[in-house]
Amino acid sequence: MKQVALLAFNDALATSISLPSELLTAANSVSRLDSRKAIISSEFVGLNRQPISVSGGMEMLPSTDINNGKDCLLYTSDAADEE
Repeated sequence: MKQVALLAFNDALATSISLPSELLTAANSVSRLDSRKAIISSEFVGLNRQPISVSGGMEMLPSTDINNGKDCLLYTSDAADEE
């Protein structure tokens, strides 16, 4: 099973966190139709374990922090680089 860490940080758009999570859940649902088992495990990760305030006034509590010792690849997108 693939493991995905979704990095959440203060002032992020709520959809930047919720949409990838929903897409991963949908991928698991489709996988279960064929093989009856989940293919992806995901969790929210923060820079630390403190609550994160995202846009729209929502607050999230990460399940762990980025320094938890797990190996992961971090992909980022910077809107300034796209202009």
